[in-house]
Amino acid sequence: MVHRYTDAGIDLVARIEARGFIFGTAVAYQLEVGFVPIRKAGKMPGEVVGADYQLEYGTDRMERCTRTRSRRETTCCSLTT
Repeated sequence: MVHRYTDAGIDLVARIEARGFIFGTAVAYQLEVGFVPIRKAGKMPGEVVGADYQLEYGTDRMERCTRTRSRRETTCCSLTT
């Protein structure tokens, strides 16, 4: 799973909570880049940014902490498992 991203110029790996944290941190470690956890609304400490999305019967929101932004231009990679 990691090999196809080794030369992609990725600075950060972003994954959604639960199993995403397990796979995402392992991929970030192998690529020697940072990891950005993404969680449901209200779960992250401090200042957050987020995006709303549509569900079958309503809406929900995913957020990340603003401190997780890289000082350089960031390429986030959401990997599917």
